[in-house]
Amino acid sequence: MNKTKSTAKNNVKTTAKNNVKTTAKNNAKPTVKKVSPEKVCNTSNTGKCNSRKCIIKSSIINLFKNIVSIIKVIKNFIVKSPKVAISSIVVIAVIIMSTSFLGSNKADIYLENISSTDVKDVGVVSVAVIKMEVLQQEALVMKSLKDQLNKFQKQLEDEGESIKKSFEVEKIELEKQQGIVSKDAFQQKITEYQQNIYKQQKLLSEKGQALETEFQKALAFIQKDYLDRIIQAVANKKGIHIILDGRSAQTFDDRLDITDDVIKTLDNSLKDYRIKKPKGF
Repeated sequence: MNKTKSTAKNNVKTTAKNNVKTTAKNNAKPTVKKVSPEKVCNTSNTGKCNSRKCIIKSSIINLFKNIVSIIKVIKNFIVKSPKVAISSIVVIAVIIMSTSFLGSNKADIYLENISSTDVKDVGVVSVAVIKMEVLQQEALVMKSLKDQLNKFQKQLEDEGESIKKSFEVEKIELEKQQGIVSKDAFQQKITEYQQNIYKQQKLLSEKGQALETEFQKALAFIQKDYLDRIIQAVANKKGIHIILDGRSAQTFDDRLDITDDVIKTLDNSLKDYRIKKPKGF
């Protein structure tokens, strides 16, 4: 009986020992796993996978690493105050979990499809500046637009002055009738007079808005069909990568100024453009 027990015991030990050796041997051998192309992660040039599955997996791994680190840091504190320490671990773990998932998801969703190779190395970057306020004052087509705008505005002002004078005359006539006509009749004339003033003011305002609309349409046409294309053409010819509006630059070297080149090209391309007659004129 004792001999049987001893034999069984030795067999168990031998089997366990062989299992340990076999496991260690197997673990020591590198495992090469063939991965089909469709299962390969979407890895960027930085070596990090950009797929949502790998992002979540990475977040979980980082989460548990942080929790383990916290447990190690407060290990001594657990011995002194176990209840307080455990509560602290739970709270901190929840906070880490929230920030890990929420923070990484926001950033990774935004950068998920962006490759680091999108930005090309252009070597030395060439920068130029355009003084747009000078261009708007000096370019021939801009001068033409302003002249037309001033003429329409002068026409509108003259019309307003004429209406104002007619109302002043009408007001004098109304004052003469006060005490001659009945009180109700006089009040009716005053009401009609005020309504007429409001009506004329509204018409003048609508004309002014129509004028501004047509002027902005003309500017937009010149900007889109001529100025933008001219600026791009000048930039290409001079090998310029970035062009800044002089109004947004606090200071710059005059050698970067290409305003004259743009104005000359615009003058040669478009000297005049007629504003469409606004409604009411």
